[in-house]
Amino acid sequence: MIIKSSWAKGFFVVLLILLLFLTIISYTLVANSSKIYTKIVGKDVMLSVGKEMFNVLFIQNSTEILKDDTTGFIVERLEPIKPLNTSKELSNTLNTSKEREITLFETQKSKVADDTSLVSDGNPIKMGDNRQNDTKTDVKPKTVVANMISTAISYKNSTTLSQRNDSGHEGCRSCFKNNFALIINEESFCRRLKNLTVLILISTGPDGAQGRTAVRETWGTLCNVENSIACLFVLGKRDDVNLHKSIKEESEKYNDIIQFDFKDSYSNLTYKTMSALRWATEFCPEAQYVMKTDTDVYVNTEILSKMLSHGAPRTNFLGGNCWTESNPQRSRNSKWYVSFKSYSRQKFPPMCSGTGYILSKDTVVKLLQKSRNIPFFHLEDVYVALCMQKLNIKPMYVRGFYHMKTPFESCKYRNEVITSHGIDPFSLRRHWDDSRKCPLQNQDPEKLFVPLPLHLP
Repeated sequence: MIIKSSWAKGFFVVLLILLLFLTIISYTLVANSSKIYTKIVGKDVMLSVGKEMFNVLFIQNSTEILKDDTTGFIVERLEPIKPLNTSKELSNTLNTSKEREITLFETQKSKVADDTSLVSDGNPIKMGDNRQNDTKTDVKPKTVVANMISTAISYKNSTTLSQRNDSGHEGCRSCFKNNFALIINEESFCRRLKNLTVLILISTGPDGAQGRTAVRETWGTLCNVENSIACLFVLGKRDDVNLHKSIKEESEKYNDIIQFDFKDSYSNLTYKTMSALRWATEFCPEAQYVMKTDTDVYVNTEILSKMLSHGAPRTNFLGGNCWTESNPQRSRNSKWYVSFKSYSRQKFPPMCSGTGYILSKDTVVKLLQKSRNIPFFHLEDVYVALCMQKLNIKPMYVRGFYHMKTPFESCKYRNEVITSHGIDPFSLRRHWDDSRKCPLQNQDPEKLFVPLPLHLP
């Protein structure tokens, strides 16, 4: 090509200089990738890009999930990414899937916008948190070359979950402290019971009086009267003065309720279970086993104690209706919806149904210790499974535990079924009364406990 004018030559030189400048800028971004990192300062979750600071609402699809409990932000921490060496690699990365994209937002207020997906994604609502009624915070997308940053990003102090020490919360900013105050307590509940085999912690809502009454009139009749079994209802709190008054009166009448100061909701079941287990270690260390169940579950308290005393492992034990690895529910229409933001792995670890499982005393202590460094997760049975995985304690499927409602047969319910889930108060009374009509078999206690292979989910 022959350049015929000085103007054309000048234009060509300017174009070459511009291309050279753009190339230098691209390499500078990669070379300075170590300057891009996240940090948590006070109540602000920030992303530093050079000298600019941005509030981070989400960092998507990382290998580890963090939620800072003081801010309410869900933060996902990435492994350090190797800097790109060529412009071709950079170009290819810019066209990769959205799994490595970063979404940055700049918020005008240091609180999370009213977004129901945050709750289902594992961000619990605590007492005094009125986000359900808040107006939406103005959230403005910050224009950043997100894909380019995601290729060069490396986090300062980017320890993964497996690398954190177990000394406490300093290594896990997303872990809740499990220190909710008790509104109603039964401090001396277990002191009067000697040789206590199992403490049954029954999860119930503040408005679940009918279910609690049904339990007291059926399988709960064998609780708190014999030394081997104790039963206690566990509640959170609702902002309802009249409801709180009725719960207090119920507690004074039956002395079988403990209530914690957090909002009682499905998203907070992990809070409820972990708070109840902490109560068990503090106020009921006499119990050899601790069982967690619900008011809509038939529990065969008639044979439960014998089964545990003569057959169940005394240590490192978690048993119930348990299954192998399972897929997270990714459908937004599901009650158990789990987004990739809250859990990026393909499989949940093996777990036991939250409708009824039993832990040995030492397992409860180990679970509480390990939970100090396990990020919060809103599905309680999954959270327990994540802790058990870190403890290398494998769940045990035990015959007689049903996580669904098993067809009623009077003799089967009296002599074989340990738990059956999904039973309303009326049916619970009927099943209990009808099962009493069948003779109680004189079974060998050592044959009551029958471990089975984990079933498919």
